[in-house]
Amino acid sequence: MNSLSKSDLDKTFIHPEDNKQFVIKEIKGTYAWHGSHHIEHITELKKKNGW
Repeated sequence: MNSLSKSDLDKTFIHPEDNKQFVIKEIKGTYAWHGSHHIEHITELKKKNGW
């Protein structure tokens, strides 16, 4: 993400789950949060199970 240019951030994509179009610069924060959220779930599961 750090290497994307301003024009790259203006590009769009279609998310296959709901077939909606998104602009990269508008959705990048959501994806960053989503990844961190999953990491936190995994970390807590590891603690809980002593892995």
